[in-house]
Amino acid sequence: MNKYDVIVIGGGPAGMIAAGTAGKFKKSVILLERNNVLGVKLRITGNGRCNFTNKMPLNRFQDYYVDNPKFLHNAFNKFFNHDLIKFFELLGVRTKVENNGRVFPLSDQSADIIQALELYLQNNKVQVACRSLVTDIIVENNQVAGVKLSGEETVKAGKVIIATGGKSYPNLGSNGSAYSWALKTGHNIILPRPGLSGIQIKELWVKGLQGISLNQIGISLYVNAKKKKQISADLVFAHYGISGPGAFDLSADVGDCLVKGSVVLCLDLFPEINESQVMEKLDDIIAKSPGCMCKNLAFNEVPKKLIAVCHDLAGINASKPLSQLSKKEKRSLINIFKQVQLTVQSLRPLKEAMVTRGGISVKQINPATMESRIVSGLYFCGELIDISGLSGGFNLQAAFSTGYLAGLGAAVEPKIEDRKPMDEGRSLR
Repeated sequence: MNKYDVIVIGGGPAGMIAAGTAGKFKKSVILLERNNVLGVKLRITGNGRCNFTNKMPLNRFQDYYVDNPKFLHNAFNKFFNHDLIKFFELLGVRTKVENNGRVFPLSDQSADIIQALELYLQNNKVQVACRSLVTDIIVENNQVAGVKLSGEETVKAGKVIIATGGKSYPNLGSNGSAYSWALKTGHNIILPRPGLSGIQIKELWVKGLQGISLNQIGISLYVNAKKKKQISADLVFAHYGISGPGAFDLSADVGDCLVKGSVVLCLDLFPEINESQVMEKLDDIIAKSPGCMCKNLAFNEVPKKLIAVCHDLAGINASKPLSQLSKKEKRSLINIFKQVQLTVQSLRPLKEAMVTRGGISVKQINPATMESRIVSGLYFCGELIDISGLSGGFNLQAAFSTGYLAGLGAAVEPKIEDRKPMDEGRSLR
């Protein structure tokens, strides 16, 4: 069979929910995936734990997107976080909420999310064809007619949903190939660039801290010596600089600011207290252990390796007894504790980024259906679109919401807005 009502290209979160939703409306649907299995990138999301959404309320949710948040208004009104949580629970996935509203499967296993989506496809009779490499989209008179596969095989359909992702993690199949199809059909591509990316730092001492993590420190972003933004977040040192939630959430601003001049990040290792209070902590340690040398100074809040770096930055001999520190030396050390300066060199390459910023221009997509405004019957969803959010489940929620809306749009059922997505009768358990 090479003719269907709907073709979905891409077996990630957006593609799977789009295909299953279209299939639920009794449409014949085929899901084409180039990898051997579905959900390859989803499997590694959140270090394999899969933070698939966030409990943040709708009136604040869009604040966590750095590109085109208003475009998601319709998608979130149709299918939001509470809908997604219920969707997975009805498919047998128990969930839990962690700090900052992040939602995970209770098992901490992304495989449970993938299995639930596969069950959704099975329940709705979606044909899945892995190892299927799409090479082009067939368009006739501004109406989509199907797709071409490698080997010159064609599959026909009056509706095609593209959910191939961006250009991050190309080794997992998300290589941006769909951009060329979109360009050929008259769509504009906003420059793809790293989103949720590690940050390359010029200071060489960061390499010695590789693997060390900091919890809820203050991070301030300066552009040409002017403070632009301040956040509180976790951070992880890497061989190239910094990674972890704090780096990821600042990476969009860093990327935008690098073209404007010099970018410096300042780390506040004691964000909850001021300089005078840090001085009191230091004096208390000196009073209790007057013979302690600087290299043995310890704070619960700061790893010892980083304290050693701070001594070097303050110009203090690590072998000097704490009791012999002058007031000037103590003030210098405390100033470093409150402002560890990191000079930004660049973002890590797009292929290493967690998500892609840029993609299909939202101006050419109907936000109510995800259908192209240029080619009838052609739909875009997920990371392929020029939308991106901060870490914490926001990007996956956008993928699921836009995928769900694309599936509804392609199904072309009357009174589609009245349909309820949560009617699955079977579960994984």
